[in-house]
Amino acid sequence: MEPSARAERDTRANARALSVVDLDEARALYGSLYTSVSLERTSRKLGFSWRSHIIQLGGVSIASSSYVSGLRGETGSVDDIYSFSIPLVAAAGRAVIGREDLAFGSGESGFVVSPKMPAKIRLADNFRGMQLTVRRAALEDAFLSLYGASAQGALQLSPRVAVGDAEGAHLRMLRFLVREMELDSPILTSAPLLARYVDALLHAVLAEQPHDQPVARHPARHAGPAHLRRAEEFIAAHADQHISLSTLAETTGVSGRALQAAFRKRHGCSPMQFMRSQRLLLARQRLLARPPGATVTEIALACGFVHLGRFSVQYRAVFGEAPSQTLRRG
Repeated sequence: MEPSARAERDTRANARALSVVDLDEARALYGSLYTSVSLERTSRKLGFSWRSHIIQLGGVSIASSSYVSGLRGETGSVDDIYSFSIPLVAAAGRAVIGREDLAFGSGESGFVVSPKMPAKIRLADNFRGMQLTVRRAALEDAFLSLYGASAQGALQLSPRVAVGDAEGAHLRMLRFLVREMELDSPILTSAPLLARYVDALLHAVLAEQPHDQPVARHPARHAGPAHLRRAEEFIAAHADQHISLSTLAETTGVSGRALQAAFRKRHGCSPMQFMRSQRLLLARQRLLARPPGATVTEIALACGFVHLGRFSVQYRAVFGEAPSQTLRRG
């Protein structure tokens, strides 16, 4: 007899695909991946089935999941997990998190459960959604990096997460990563590139999702050197323009050698390699957006790439496909 649960490692060391049709196995597997939860089927007509694709990097897990039968679940007071659930279907269910009772769905809201916050969750039949799970230590590290100070106790996020027109950049980043996962993109094999994107995702969560830390009102300089922060901000604002190391040095007020050392210590690459990775991500986002009538050449030039042949080679090396393939699928 074939096992009712499968956890198949694919070619990406930090990714897996799950297919589970036994509720007891689902409880055990969910507990091993995240935290223990009571899980009960609410539909008498539909059988249980859980399918999921998951990326894991350090203390962060990103997943897209679907369930056939409706479910009712309850967690106790968990010490070290932040769990976001973003529905992809309307009228997806209801959650009671602490004292807050909220309906969630693609046209309403998502939710997040913070450490030490008990939750009761009910999912409708045929639920589909995205999940972001962050270990407390990972979010506290991101907090220190972003604000230059440690969080005061266990950081508590507001349970309601805005979706749709009101959603923040952190959900757009999450949607991008989930789509890359669904496309089986080789971007997920590049640990340094994925790590930078996850860092940006956690910083966006802290900047946009309301929480109880007073220092978060106005972000401070991150724990790295001030010249590194200025260089990162300059690259982000001018990623589509030609930037030389001397330009970065002049902008930040330090030598090129000091910049090289700071980038290698924080990002594991040179300033020019960091800038190229940002340009490639920008180009992929624009290719996937597929502006009417746009060509690969136009998008590449708009993202600061002058040598189109070199752009195609670099793009394929990172994402495992030609830019034209991404544009057609966008």
